[in-house]
Order: sequence, then C-alpha cells, then structure tokens
Amino acid sequence: MARVVMKKVQELIPQKPFVLDEIPVMTEDDYLERIDLLLNLGEKEGASHLVVYGDREHYSNIEYLTGFDPRFEEAVLVLSRGNKPVIFLGNEGMDYGHIIPYDIQMEQYSTFSLSGQYRKDADLANLFANAGITSTSTVGVIGWKIFTELDFESYRQSFDLPHFIMERLISVAGFSNLFNATYLMTGNEGLRHQLSAKELILCEIAGTKASRNTLRVLQNLKPGISELEASEYLQICGSPLSTHPNINFGTQNVCYGLASPTQNKKLEIGENISVGMAYRRALIHKAGVYAKSAEELSPEYAAAVKNQFCEYFGAVAKWYETVAIGVTGGEVYNAVETVLGSFSKYGIGLNPGHLSHTDEWTNSMFNKGNQATIKSGLSLQCDIIAILPETKLFIHAEDSLVIGDAKMRKDIKSMAPHAWERIVTRQKFMREVLNINISDDILPTSDLQGVFFPYMADLNMIYVME
Repeated sequence: MARVVMKKVQELIPQKPFVLDEIPVMTEDDYLERIDLLLNLGEKEGASHLVVYGDREHYSNIEYLTGFDPRFEEAVLVLSRGNKPVIFLGNEGMDYGHIIPYDIQMEQYSTFSLSGQYRKDADLANLFANAGITSTSTVGVIGWKIFTELDFESYRQSFDLPHFIMERLISVAGFSNLFNATYLMTGNEGLRHQLSAKELILCEIAGTKASRNTLRVLQNLKPGISELEASEYLQICGSPLSTHPNINFGTQNVCYGLASPTQNKKLEIGENISVGMAYRRALIHKAGVYAKSAEELSPEYAAAVKNQFCEYFGAVAKWYETVAIGVTGGEVYNAVETVLGSFSKYGIGLNPGHLSHTDEWTNSMFNKGNQATIKSGLSLQCDIIAILPETKLFIHAEDSLVIGDAKMRKDIKSMAPHAWERIVTRQKFMREVLNINISDDILPTSDLQGVFFPYMADLNMIYVME
C-alpha cells in the first residue's frame, strides 16, 4: 500500500507562460444559447416564465445569462419562450446594462438604486405584468439558495429574494403559481454545472493567476512581516474576486477561516498560517505551519506534521485518484473518509470538496450517499478543511480543477494551446512527482495542484505518495 513521505524537489510545477490573447470572449450566441437551455429546463418543470434575481453578492446567475452583474443594486431578469428578455435595473444599472451583448429590454426601477438617489415613478408589479406574467403564469423563481425538505416543509415555495420584490411578484402571479427554481442553475444537474470549453478555459486562467499569486506570497514570507504587508505580494490584477483574500498568521486568526489580513499580526516562526485568494472561477488556499523543519516547532506541532499531516495529504491524494467522470459524489466522500478514519477526528465539518463557478461555492455533491455523478464540464474545488481537535491546527490544501472528457480536452487544446500546455504540465507533475494517479478527466488549473507543504518556510519540501 502506498504511503505518504516528505520529498525535497528542485522546483514546484514549472510555470508555463500566461498568454492574454487566449482569454475567450462570450458572444451574443453564447448567452442566447444559455437562455435557451435554461428555458428548456424550466419548461420541463412546467414554468412559463423564469424570474432571475441578482445583487452585488449574488450576481452569478444573472451574469451567466447576460454578462451584466449588479455592482451596487439589485436586478431582476424575466425570461419566457418567444419573448425578448426583460431586465429591471436601478439608476446606475441602466448605464452599465449596455454591456449586455444581445437585444434585451431594459426597464428602470429606481427602488433598486442606492438610498438617496433619484426615484423614477415605476411600479414593480406593472413591470412584471408588462413582461407577460399574469395570474395564469407558472413562474420559476431563481435566487441563489437551494432549499430542501431539511430546511422547510414547503421548500418548493420558499424564496430568498427580498420581500419587497416577492410581494409585488405575488400580487401579479399569485403565490400558488410560484416555485423556487434555483436548482435549474446550481443544482447538481443545473445549467452552471454544464460548462463549455470556453468556460473551462476561463477557469484555467483564473486558477493560473490565483495559484501564482498565492505562491508569490508564500515565497516572500519572513518573520516579522504583517498579514497586510504579505498581502501586497498577491499583486491582484483587475479581474474580479469571488472571495476576500485570506492571509492569516497565528491559530486565532487562521481558524476564523474567512478573515481578511490585518496589520497588527506579525509572522512568527513555528505558528499556524494560511495563504490564499480567489478570482471568479478559482480559489487557491494553503494552510499549515511556518517553519523550515520540525526543530522549529513545538512538540505538539511536530507530532502533527509527522502523523496527521501525512494522513491528510493521503486523503487529498485519494480524492484526486477517485474523481473521474461517472463516479458519484458519495463515492468520493467515502474514499476520503476511509483514509482519515472519521471526519470528526480531523475536525472536518464541511464537505470534502464542492462545485464551483464565478461564485466560489455553488453546491456540493460530495456528501454521504450522494448519487450525483461527475460529468464533463464541471468546475470543482478539492477543499478538505481540517482543524485538528487537539492542537487546533488549521490544515488545508485547496485547489481548483475542471473536468473534461476526450472531446472537451480536444476543444480546449484547439482553442487555447498555452492553457492546454499548462494543464498537461500539471497532470505530469501530479503523476510523476506527487505520485497521484489522476484520471485523464482531471484538468488541473492550479500551479499548486495537490501540493501540501510540511513546512511552509521551505517550499521545496512537499508530501508525496511513495
């Protein structure tokens, strides 16, 4: 049976060139195809109309269908077969809405605008009615949260849109004619989990940038540097982020899990640290101990590196070796649990991985007994968050990846040869250096894919499978 060992390497994954002219551009046809596919899914559920909600935090569904994401205000998109799409926008959205590359009807609803701005006289109920919604319509409402029977007995008619929007929609369509259709976008079989080659290339580009930024921070850490000073090495470009940067030193700050960097905490040798960031479509995050060897650690931390860290990397390796087209989420969950013995032993409270897109966590199929299968066109996160109960050490090796069958791989290679070369280089590193036997279906998008450092002050020392 393979076991985990530490290995000194000359370099991590060789950084192949990043070429901006390979970044795909979404066209009118791409967006209209997505709308058509979504309407098909809605009609199978009996919907005559779909109402899609978005705001600054929950932008992804509308952005996926239009290329427009609400930057300050709410927005509502109304779709129906044979009719021009209609979008309701606030004052500032009316200008930014011209980014939408296809023929769409824009309606100004100033109540979506920021407080204190000009209010144009408009009734949201009338806007819904003018978009074709009546008391005989069946309306699928798409927010961002999927409810199940574990949340509410009436989960199909529970909604996460603001009350002032739902109130006006109900007045036009009637409550009984509404159902929560968010699963059409982000359910395990949802539209945003059936990505095209163009989308997967965008995921690869995001993963390349995020992993290189994360590695740059790690390379520039030194005792006495503050979290905020270290974050300057992210060198974040103008591409939008999906989460706040996470650069934290010391058990207290690291174990918050989602804390932004501060100026008052300085890096010390031998302590728990975490470094990571995310552009839309990719999050990279590494957490462990800042030291060059076991001699710089407390006896408790040194023992954790020798024992639990090794088992954790073994679980990460098993995750990658199990993921493949046709495998169920439940099978991946079981494979990880088998290596670790139990999740509670490692303080794991969340899923061992999840689905991802422009919003960092869309859903997860990686839970016990889940029969959803991995398919070509998925964007995933290997994301096994462990907080060791005895030492409170936070350990993490999170990376983004995408799934592609033979046709998808051929399309990516044709459309973006430099991205494809980076993917192949990472596959080779995982197989020949980390000794993780991944499927051809796994297309790594991170230059740190699967890498877990025993000592984060020595980036040439990594765990590998023997």
